[in-house]
Amino acid sequence: MPGFTYVDNSIFEQVADELVNQMGEYKRAPNQGALGPCFGTVGADVKSVPGLSFVFDGGAKMVFPPTNYFLCDDKVNALCLSLTSRRSNVDLNGGPKIIIGNYLLTDFHLEFDLKRMRLGI
Repeated sequence: MPGFTYVDNSIFEQVADELVNQMGEYKRAPNQGALGPCFGTVGADVKSVPGLSFVFDGGAKMVFPPTNYFLCDDKVNALCLSLTSRRSNVDLNGGPKIIIGNYLLTDFHLEFDLKRMRLGI
């Protein structure tokens, strides 16, 4: 599934549960494949959704616009979280807890400093 952000299942469950709590005005919709939780968009103000950000070691914070972490499927009138849990079939041998996909990074500029081993966002 190219493009999606993979999150370790223990982290994903916490994020999804909190999202469901904060999306109280939206009715749940069926999950769409690997995407979920999903919410119905009929009669909803899609602009009023909870924020999402990542806070890195050292205090740097990356704040994402809702269009980066929600995918809207007009065919089924659903708004779905574009993060998906990293289940056992994605084995990274103890690797990272989060793999940031390109949907989440849309309109962000990345700079790789190989000499200093740093990534700028």
